[in-house]
Amino acid sequence: EGLKRLNTYANAGHIIANHTHDHPDFNQTNLKDYIDNFLTADAQLSSLNNFKKFFRFPYLREGDTQEKRDGMQDVLDKHGYFNAYITLNNYDWYIESLFQNAVKRGVIKELDLVGEFYVKQLISSIEYYDQLATEHLGRSPKHVLLLHENDVAALFIGDLVKTLRKKGWEFISLEDAYSDEIAKYQTPQLLKYNPGRIGEIARDKGQEKGLWHHSLDEKYLKQQFDEMILR
Repeated sequence: EGLKRLNTYANAGHIIANHTHDHPDFNQTNLKDYIDNFLTADAQLSSLNNFKKFFRFPYLREGDTQEKRDGMQDVLDKHGYFNAYITLNNYDWYIESLFQNAVKRGVIKELDLVGEFYVKQLISSIEYYDQLATEHLGRSPKHVLLLHENDVAALFIGDLVKTLRKKGWEFISLEDAYSDEIAKYQTPQLLKYNPGRIGEIARDKGQEKGLWHHSLDEKYLKQQFDEMILR
């Protein structure tokens, strides 16, 4: 079933890339096991149509020790992989969990409100990171938006696209996005928890707080969800 779905995406023109075999947390996994996990995914995905050698670290965690960080970077280089960073972070995965829980309890009376909530939270984080980028780079870079394959995306990604276009955003390919100068950027700091490429740059420029937008907080999202959806 998984391979069938991946091929459906690939045949529709989407890029298929490596996100490890079973999504381990690098902070809780030794380097050897993490590399093995990466290589397992590489072997299984490499024969798929439209497979590209991009690798995104699960949870954006790139290693909590210098040995792990440098070791995994060496492996990516050896196998010809590009570190597929993101610039626009969010907790869409937690919005999905709130949604699924509410569906199971039968407490959602207006589905459109879920869509409004989803779009509101994502737009808020998108605009925040773009402003943060402009502050530290002096420009708006080519962005990469983090999204997950889930039901709220399936239901409301069209609404998100429409809203972004109304606000003047344009959509580009992943390859185009990674042609931006920030693709060459590599923070010298060891980050146990990584906020994404814009957060890395902001931190290296001296900003210590606000690297995660306020919507990247489970307590905040639950409170907002309850007030807007379950009122």
